[in-house]
Parts: sequence; C-alpha cells; structure tokens
Amino acid sequence: MSVEIKNIIITAIYIIIPVLIIGSFIFFQSKRKEIFILLLSIISTSIILELMIRHYYPQISEHDAMFEYDSTLGWKFKNKKVGAIVYPGESHHFIQTNSDGFRDKDFVNNDTLKKIMFIGDSFVSNISVSHNNTFTELLQGKEKGIDILNMGVNGYSQVQEYLLMREWIPKIQPDLIVLMVYIRNDFDDNVDSTWIYSRPYISLNQACDTMKIVKTKNQSPRIIKTSAFKFFFHQKSHLYLFVRLRLKIAFRKYLQNRSISVLNDLGNAPELEFCRINYSTDMNNKFIIMEKLLTEISELAENEHIPILFALAPSNVQTCDSLWNSLMNSANIKPIEFDRQLPNKKLMAFAKKEGLIMLDLYSYLYAETQKGNQVYFAEEHHWNDLGNKTVANALFNYLKRTQYLKQISN
Repeated sequence: MSVEIKNIIITAIYIIIPVLIIGSFIFFQSKRKEIFILLLSIISTSIILELMIRHYYPQISEHDAMFEYDSTLGWKFKNKKVGAIVYPGESHHFIQTNSDGFRDKDFVNNDTLKKIMFIGDSFVSNISVSHNNTFTELLQGKEKGIDILNMGVNGYSQVQEYLLMREWIPKIQPDLIVLMVYIRNDFDDNVDSTWIYSRPYISLNQACDTMKIVKTKNQSPRIIKTSAFKFFFHQKSHLYLFVRLRLKIAFRKYLQNRSISVLNDLGNAPELEFCRINYSTDMNNKFIIMEKLLTEISELAENEHIPILFALAPSNVQTCDSLWNSLMNSANIKPIEFDRQLPNKKLMAFAKKEGLIMLDLYSYLYAETQKGNQVYFAEEHHWNDLGNKTVANALFNYLKRTQYLKQISN
C-alpha cells in the first residue's frame, strides 16, 4: 500500500470516528448513557494500555535525541540522559548515560581498581541491548579489582576515537585501552563527515603519505523530512504502533522469507567493496587511512605508557553463511573474487608487521553461527545478547591468556 493511500485512509478515519460518535448520540437517544459508558470504558482502557506500553515496552525510539553537538568530536551522548531505544521486533528498552556523557555508570576515581577503557562506536555502547547484557558489563563481573569503562559512542570513527583518547586519557589514566574497529563501516566513517551531526574526518594527500584531520563546524543536527501526517495522534501513540507492528510481523511471517529480507535491508552491501580481492583505488586509500590511524592511536597510547588492544568486530554478513551466500548469489557476483575475511586478514597482517596487539573476533562469532545460533539482531545488525556474551568471553579469555589482566593487576 502506497504512502498516499495510507494517508487518505488515516485522514478518513479521523473524520469518520467523530461522525459515528456524534451520530450515535443523535440516532440512539435512549441509549446515550450506555454509549457514553462504553466510550468512557474504551478511552480509559486505551489510556491505561498506552501508559503501560510507554513505560514497559516503548514503541518510539529516542535514538537521535540522545546526542548533542561537540566542537571537537562532532557529537557526544547527552549527560545524564534517559531515552527509549526501539528497533521493532528486536529491542524495546531504555538507556541512560552518565554525568560524563557515556552509556555507563558514573566514573569514580578509585586507586584500588585497575581501569580498562573501552573505546569504539555502537558496537561498544551497545544500545540495542539492555545495560546488564552489554559485553562490557559482562566483563565487569568476570574479574575482581578491574573497573570496565564503556566509552563507546554511536557512529564514531577512528578519527573521533583518537580525539576522544587525547581528551580522556589524562582524566581517566587507564591501565589498559581496548579499541573496537567495526569492519563494516569504519573504513567509510574515517573519510565521511555524515551522521546526525557532522564528524571530523581524514583528508589524504595525492601521494597518500600524509593525512590531516578536517574538523567540521556544523552545529545543526541532520533534519529528517517527514510528512505532516507524522504529527497526527496515531503516530505518537505507543499503543497504536504496538498493534501495527504485531500485524506487520504476522503478515511478513507468511509473505516474506526472513533471510532475503535481511539481505535486502543491507543496502549497498559494503562487503562487496572491502571483501573484494582486487579492491579499488578508493578502497586501497581507505585501508591506508585506517592503518595510519591505528598507528597514530597506538603511538598516543604508547607515549602515555598505556598498553592498547585493538579488537576487530566483523559484520553480520561476514559471519553468517546464509547471508554471505545470498550476497554472493546476487546478479553479476563471482564468489571467487571475494574473501569474507579479507579486511580482517589485512589488518591482522598489518598489526603483526607494526607490532600492534590485535584480536579478531570473527572466529568466535562465526563458531556460534555454525551451531545454528544468531549472534546479531537480524534487522538491526548489532550483537544481540548472545553476541555480547560471546564477545565478553572471547575478550576475557584473550586478556587472561596473554597475561594482560595479571600485568595491570600488579
């Protein structure tokens, strides 16, 4: 059904309902009391259900309202902000930021605790799962004497993470830094200024040997154009949206294959760019920028005498056979020209060459999918509860095996 037809139907309903109510009072005068009681009961029940759903199972996401402009970083979480995070059919909960603008408890100076600073984008902030199910919070409960600080911010690139480190290392003085690189969009985010607010990005000279950070001055958030119908009552009603979603899921269950739906939602599938064996000049430049940024970040930590671990977060398509095969079966795609682990392999080889410490999470997440388990949300594409648990276990075992936990505890 087209948007125009939906809007016509909705407008008609707004007109018809009042007409029916007025007509009932005119033509059924002897039943006015009963009609009034019935209407009052319907309205009261609807209000109660509306309030309950708003409080326990929100239907309207406040994602964009969680952020504000920052002159250095582009944007940040608002301090002490509570907001509903909704991904229909997958996530319905509230998140809360601390007094420093991160999705974590308030940071407390405690000399008896060793601090691990986690930096990254939405794969660190993990707003699609409840606070207790984030991998950082799961890690918090695995080792005594360690304070895990979640300093991930949605949409951040390595440029912003570098700038954030420069600002926060002196304040936090961490004993270890873990920086998460999300394979699917970090290559692009490092050279692109577009998000809710504009971000600082990298400009590479023609010889590809010098880069500079271009800071943006746009203080206005991105404005999403919307129809006037979006401001009608039904679009603000959590009860209405709850019922509509249930109906949508019911119809889709019978009319659409889910795996194909997920693939269609992937847009232009950046895996077709960064997993191509003979990648383009543009992709080559993005690799160069990524490597230079990781080196700069490593040197920043080294100058502060803080060990740093880089962790690679693969995409849903990389770790799921059915999604990868569906992508490879697309028109004009030759699977022999692609390697789903290519960017991971290249970054791991670069890390080994440059002496960077790096952990690839691909094998841990892929192993779970081989058991028939989902570790990403199918529609939202971030780690679900099991994905966060898998990552927490992988990181903990790695830090334990490599003696990092023992070193920072001494």
